[in-house]
Amino acid sequence: MRRPSIRKRKDDEIEILRKSALEGSRTAIRESIALGLTIKLISGNKLIEKTPDGKKRVLRKLEREPGTDIELKKGMVLRRK
Repeated sequence: MRRPSIRKRKDDEIEILRKSALEGSRTAIRESIALGLTIKLISGNKLIEKTPDGKKRVLRKLEREPGTDIELKKGMVLRRK
């Protein structure tokens, strides 16, 4: 029997981590609503507060940091300032 490659095992671990984070987030949201707590979330470029009764309120608009659209190319050397 052939062993799975290291890359395959790493991809499997990442997928398990992603699924567990998604399930944990869903559970936390459901419990917060059941307890009557507000939830803050990011949708698009807005920070939104959602109350247990379903009302949504925009807390603020988020701006992208300048310089986040830097395109990296193969072989580039990055140096920390």
